[in-house]
Amino acid sequence: MKSNYLFDYKFKKWGWLFFIPSFILGVLFPANSMWKVPVISLFHKSGFGSKTKDGLLRIFENEINDEVAMIGVIIGVVLIALSKEKVEDEYIAQTRLNSLLWTLYFYYGLFLFTILFIYDDNFMMVLFYGHFVFLIFFLMKFRYTLYKNKKQIGDEE
Repeated sequence: MKSNYLFDYKFKKWGWLFFIPSFILGVLFPANSMWKVPVISLFHKSGFGSKTKDGLLRIFENEINDEVAMIGVIIGVVLIALSKEKVEDEYIAQTRLNSLLWTLYFYYGLFLFTILFIYDDNFMMVLFYGHFVFLIFFLMKFRYTLYKNKKQIGDEE
């Protein structure tokens, strides 16, 4: 029995609708107090000079631009990367698998590099953005491979 866990092709459009505005929001307004709302924190550690107390399950005001942007980017990239193509055949499935494997090797090689040569807050930023980078690298590799092979087939005809 052949199982296919990919989303339908129409979800790719929804992915772009989530990704583009969320990416712009995250890049242009990363720490802007545009949306400051009360939020629930499960594990709260207050910073120096903060009026909130440490502990479990605290409610405090927080700027949620970065959370909204990250959720939108994650939903968008997942929908784009994991949606079927218009024509989903064995070649596309094999290209998808090869691209995913290449991305896995590349991503963890890059991760090992950062463990060895990047420290402190910069390392935390790498961990923060690394969740997005994996699927973005996958999309770039997958699309490039499809483009390269389509161009090669067109040159042969």
